[in-house]
Amino acid sequence: MRNVIMKLFEFHKGGHRRGYLSEIVVVLTLVGYQAIAPISLLLDVPNRFISIPLRATILGLALFIIFKRLFIKKNMPSGLMWFFLSLFWGLYFGRMILDSIFSPEVLRLSLGEYILSGIGICFLPALAIAISPPKAIWFLLRWVLIIGFFAVIFNLLLIQKQGSVDDLMSLLVKRQATETLSTISLGDLGVMVVLLGIWAIFQQSYSHFLKKIYFACTIMVGLMAAIIAGSRGPVLSLLVLLPLLAYELFRNQRMTFDYLIKLIWSIVLVLPAVSYLLIHIHEFEGFNRIQSGLFSDDIRVRLLQLGLDSFYSHPLLGSGIEPLGFYPHNVILESFMLYGVISGFLFVGLLGYATYCAFWRYLYTPESAWISILFFQAVIISMVSGSLYGSASMWSLMVLVVVANKGSMESIDVG
Repeated sequence: MRNVIMKLFEFHKGGHRRGYLSEIVVVLTLVGYQAIAPISLLLDVPNRFISIPLRATILGLALFIIFKRLFIKKNMPSGLMWFFLSLFWGLYFGRMILDSIFSPEVLRLSLGEYILSGIGICFLPALAIAISPPKAIWFLLRWVLIIGFFAVIFNLLLIQKQGSVDDLMSLLVKRQATETLSTISLGDLGVMVVLLGIWAIFQQSYSHFLKKIYFACTIMVGLMAAIIAGSRGPVLSLLVLLPLLAYELFRNQRMTFDYLIKLIWSIVLVLPAVSYLLIHIHEFEGFNRIQSGLFSDDIRVRLLQLGLDSFYSHPLLGSGIEPLGFYPHNVILESFMLYGVISGFLFVGLLGYATYCAFWRYLYTPESAWISILFFQAVIISMVSGSLYGSASMWSLMVLVVVANKGSMESIDVG
């Protein structure tokens, strides 16, 4: 523990302190809540007693970074991206105030909850990342994978305890989640761990046998979480991103004898678990639900239709943050509902530019292409089950893929 703490504030050459506050903000945003979600159930306390301190920590770190950079170092972010990002969230904040005054009856949450989730957990951490871009890519990968891996294990153990399940098959057969982590959140976490585990296990840099075993374990537990959750969105993101990940892993590799041996070892470590799951896959409720219609979901189709109707009714000025008493489970549609075409095209422009930067990183910086993969995953999830004020991972990764292209990042080591 002491080494971990010291690492956060280690000194680089020249005596300058190099902290990892921005990296910590990214890690906590991506996997922080999933890791602490089981705690409230284990302690039998309201979830807010655990989640609010986490959100306060993320917000506090973001405010510290912003204050330090803007008011002490006078380091202003340059570029239109940050102007439009701030403009969009300024519009969103203004709409929060207007809706809370003139149509509070349609809002599901209190004004404070919208502000904390949207401004405090989405916008300000993203702005902090923009102002102080993370440099230590190895730190991000290592801790997202470690915390994500143990978060999956803790949540699966909690599911097993709540269901009094004695064997693995009984755990996998039924679609399950916890009271504090929904099926789509559990599935999203599982797919994230799978993608990072696959990326890491096939890297020549991580050739140590024990590391290979660890990465194989992350893939196994991630697949288990995705199957148990049985949520269509995460599975869709996995199916879309696996070909991109495979292409990235093998496009620049020289098929030497040494590499083939490492490749075979990696496949052998993962193959038993994958084979076991494939043999029994038709027994799993989650798989059967997905197989019945990956793209067919009457509830979401209805939500999208109502959202489109709301936009068509107010195309210029918009209809609010949640005019129907819910969000449409699609962030692009939600952005057009906010302030009509103004906020809609503003958000589409931000998302489009970030997607361009993500593809650039994917194509030209293979050592950190996993960042783009995670961004694509977050975008897919936000398109099928996300909200603007609740998609913190998407906002942080949107900014990260942009700032990562503006400067260098340190070499990777997850060991």
